[in-house]
This record gives sequence, structure tokens and C-alpha cells, in this order.
Amino acid sequence: MARDKIAEEIIRRDSERRSSRATWEVLWQSIARYCLPNEASFMEQITPGQDRMRWVLDSTAPRALEMFGSFLHTLLNSPTSQWIKFGIEGEEELAWSPAVRAYLEGLDRKVMALLSAPMADIYSQLHQTYLSLGAFGTAVMYMDTVNGQLRIRTYHLDDCTIEEGEDETIDSLTRVRKQSKRAAMQRFDAEKLGRSFANIDDKKLSQTDRYLHAVIPASDPLVAQFPKARTVRGSNYYSVWVLDGEEKRVLEYGSYNTFPYMVPRWYKARGEIYGRSPAMTAMPDIRMVNRMSDTILRGAEKIVDPPLVVPDGAIVSPVRLFPGGLTFVEGGAEIKSLIPPGTSRIETGNQLLIARQQAIKEAFFTPLFVTPDSPVKTATQVMQEVDERNRALSPMLVRMQSELFSRIAMRALDVLRAAGQLPLPPVEMQQGGRTIKLEYVSPLIASQKQLEGLAIARTFEQMSFWAQADNGIFDWIDTDKVAVRIPMANGMDASFIKSKTVVDQVRKARSDQQAQMAQAQLAPDALKGAAAMMTAGAQVTKANAAI
Repeated sequence: MARDKIAEEIIRRDSERRSSRATWEVLWQSIARYCLPNEASFMEQITPGQDRMRWVLDSTAPRALEMFGSFLHTLLNSPTSQWIKFGIEGEEELAWSPAVRAYLEGLDRKVMALLSAPMADIYSQLHQTYLSLGAFGTAVMYMDTVNGQLRIRTYHLDDCTIEEGEDETIDSLTRVRKQSKRAAMQRFDAEKLGRSFANIDDKKLSQTDRYLHAVIPASDPLVAQFPKARTVRGSNYYSVWVLDGEEKRVLEYGSYNTFPYMVPRWYKARGEIYGRSPAMTAMPDIRMVNRMSDTILRGAEKIVDPPLVVPDGAIVSPVRLFPGGLTFVEGGAEIKSLIPPGTSRIETGNQLLIARQQAIKEAFFTPLFVTPDSPVKTATQVMQEVDERNRALSPMLVRMQSELFSRIAMRALDVLRAAGQLPLPPVEMQQGGRTIKLEYVSPLIASQKQLEGLAIARTFEQMSFWAQADNGIFDWIDTDKVAVRIPMANGMDASFIKSKTVVDQVRKARSDQQAQMAQAQLAPDALKGAAAMMTAGAQVTKANAAI
């Protein structure tokens, strides 16, 4: 049997990456046990149906993580609103052109319709992505087409190994998939699967094998070993499906213009590829809370069902502690509790526990998302709270935009382009090579943009005071830009904004109308003046005649 060098190299790379991240897997397993028990499979095999909460004595961390994922999902990718929008790079005035605006809005609708299709299932997958980000700091999402329809899946971090390129972005990934021989025969041609699948017994169809899906950049030296018929000119990435079983062989080749995997990281530490997470920040408190819960529970159990003191050598029947139980003693034997009432201070442990639980919630930003019970707040107080939340999340949000949202949008555009469903850009965009940019319009990002609108409002409010002394102070402000910025900051749809051409026409028409009105007002005065001059002339003529 001839050796498949490409398959062996893909398997070797995956094994090498897994060996180099062994310390990460220990950390991820510890986090998963306490925060995400359903994914605690990094260091141990989980049996289906097994109780996975046996490590958790306090549910603060799992619940805080669930709230973290739910709030991010609602604030960034609400299913009820548009959260991806396209614009023109550095061409704000061009974006208000009716033709360009119609093109961009059509592009918005097509991309959102593609992502929101039932087959794509993006919203449940995004929620799983946020849970993985909150727990492990790294998530893996995959976008590809199946029978012409987009399919999006979030995969367990244990199944995937990654590698960065020169620009520190993820450009190489290998995903392991274990599936039955029956499923493999549905996915791949029987001839490619090899001898072990030929004339297979029905009893062996349920046996599982290990398959690897590797995506590498076109610049990878391994691409040069691909069969020439399997390479596509202009492709930026290539993929290989490999069988890692009795035989090691390549089952399928593929190519992509854009990287099909999205690998967002919450934040990165220097020299590390995998991300750091809120759960890693909270792990000391999470371990402490679980130990404190165990101690407090054992202490409360002793108070509720205390140990008893029985005199040595006394004749005592079996002590019956159930309600209504009778215990017989002989002589002066006295049965009493080892822990007298009031000597145990459970409330002290509870106070310490509550403080640590609050620290865990703060690590997952829960107080920033939940409005505390308080009297009616002013608009300024509400905006201050929003500003604090935005400042706390802004660094991670920028990374999410570059490593998740932009890649989702670009991948969606690539799928539409391959299907020939992209609308034709207008002439204005074709001239000069205009570049499309992404504009995020989620509720969280909208609240950040509203701060710009508030800054404009505050500026005008303060300048109005000084305008009482010098009205020319407003000559420094370009009010046309203000008229565009404020609607954008408040999230108003572009269709409600007039183009610059229409505004110029309206201004010209108003100027002409004002000029006509001014002439109309001057006409009666001019007639009165002419009549007065004629009367005066007549009087002069009459006086001359009298002389």
C-alpha cells in the first residue's frame, strides 16, 4: 500500500499542535468543570447521559457565563434587528447617493437573508460561540455551503487546533471529526475511503473513525504537493479531508477565497495563540466559592443534625433522631448536642460567600448588563452607565469585529459571489475602485455611536452660552456635517436622509423663493415712490403755470 504523504503530514501537524497546547487543555478542563460542564471533555471521556454537574457545588459561575453569552448575543446580534451593514470606505458623501444607497441596502438585505436562513442556524451557533469565548477565550465557527445553502456550525475547541500567520491572524486550522463508517460512506465516495470500507459488514457500519479537515493558506509549502488538477488559480486557501484510520489517505480537496473558519479570541496575552477569557480571570474566586459552599453546607448540616454527646459507660438505647423517636436511658445519663446553640456563625461564611459570588459576576460583566434596582434615573445617569459599559467592553468588542463579524460578512459575500447573487454596483462605485466597508449597527454599538451625538449636543449647548457674547462662534462649525452625523449616531436608516444633490436643489429653490418674495415686497414701495414723484412733478408744473 502506497503511503499518502499529504495525509501523513496533516496528521503530524495536528499531533504536534496538540502536544504544544497540553497546558492549555489542563486549564480548559478545569474551567469547563466549573463553568461549562457539558464541554468538559478535554482531559476525560464523557459518556452520553452522564451527570456532568458533579464538580459544581455553587452554580454562580455557570449562570454568570450563561448570562454573559445571552447578553452579548442580544446586544450584538439580535435576531429582530439588522446587525451588519455596508458602507463606502472614506466616501461618506458618496454613500448618500441614491444609486449607491440602493445598492448598499440591497447588499445588506441579501447578506442578512443569507445569514438568517433556517439552514444557516446562525443565531444558536453565535450563542454557543459566546459561551466558548466567555469560558475558554477562544471559539471556532465554520461557514460553508451544503447543496447550495449556507450552513454555520460552532465546534468544540477540543476538536480544533490553530496556527497564526505572519500578521498574527489565524490562517491555518485542523478540525477532528469522529463519525461512523456509515456516515462517512454518505459523505465520501466509497472508492476514496479505501479497502477497509470495501464489502463492509453491516455490524461494522457503526464503528467510528477519525477524520481531519485541514485548511491552510495558498502560501503553505504543502500546497505544492497537491495534484495540479486539485488547485484553483486565485484561491487564497486550500482544504483537505483526511482519513486517520487503518489507512491514512486524502479523501477530498477543496479551495476557498476567504478563510471559512472564524476564530474569535476574547483577548490575547503576549506570545500566545489562544485567547484568554473572563472565566480565567474568575477562576480563583470560582474555586474558592465551591470550597466555601462545601464548608458552609457541612457546617449547616452539623447545626441541623448535630453530633451528640453520650456519657461513657451509660446504658442508652439506640438514639432515635427521627421525629417522635424515643430514646431510653438508665440512671442519670444525659444526651446533649456537641454544638450548643449560638456557637456556630454560619452568617459569617454566608457573607464571605456572597462577596466572592459578586466578584465572579463582575468578572463576567454581569453588573454592566443588568440594571440595578434604584429610583428613577436622569438621562445623564443612564448615559453614564452606558458609557461605563462601553468602555469596559470596547477593547474586546474591537477584536470581535475584526475576528468574527468582519469574517462572517466577508465569507457571506464570498458565498453570494460564488452563487452569482451579488447585485451589480452602480457607476459611481465602479469608477475609482471604491472599497466596501462594514458598519456594525447592533444595540451595543449603536449606544457607542450615540455618545457622538451626545457630544455634539453638549458642544452646541455650551457654545450657545458663549454665542450671547459673540454669535460668530458658530462659524467654526460645519453644520452640514452635523446634519449627517446626528442621524447616523442615532441609528436612523439612510433612506430617510436626502442626498447632497437633493439638498442643493431644495436650498436653491428656497433661495429663489425668498428672492421672489423680496422683489414682491419691494414692488409696492417702488410704485408708491413713482406715484409720489409723479404727484410732486405735477405740482411743480402747476406752480410754474401759475407764475
